[in-house]
Amino acid sequence: MYSCDVYVFIYLYFIMIGSAITSEVRFIQADNPEGEFRAVLPRVNDVEYSVDDREGQFFITVRDKERFNSEVLISSLDDPSNSKTLIPHREDVKIEHIELSSKFLSVFQRSNGLQQVKVHKLTTDRISSEDFNSNAGQYIEFDEPAYELHAGAQGDFD
Repeated sequence: MYSCDVYVFIYLYFIMIGSAITSEVRFIQADNPEGEFRAVLPRVNDVEYSVDDREGQFFITVRDKERFNSEVLISSLDDPSNSKTLIPHREDVKIEHIELSSKFLSVFQRSNGLQQVKVHKLTTDRISSEDFNSNAGQYIEFDEPAYELHAGAQGDFD
């Protein structure tokens, strides 16, 4: 059984379709509401993904049998199937989700059972997988040895 949610992000409409193990995201330009919704990635059984957008690019967090801890891909809106790896899958770190703003990419992840958030400052409008260093960024530090971490509403995209 699939559920379906519709979201509007600045200039795109998204329809998110998913089950417990499979997902699909479709989008349409907001200035062409009579157009046809396009899939970001094709629906494939046992593949889950979510999509964020910034400056004409999709940031796709994908999880499947080979990338069981997820990885983050980047693509253009024009050709989402031609994606490149931005943050690669790692066996020791699970990417739970990302949050985007005009200047930052925050990666919520889990390592050694502990939640973490790594913040990458985005210095250009369009991000290139070749120029992005997934090892860079700054972890948010906590004084306590154990804690619970959630993203809150970020407000305005800027």
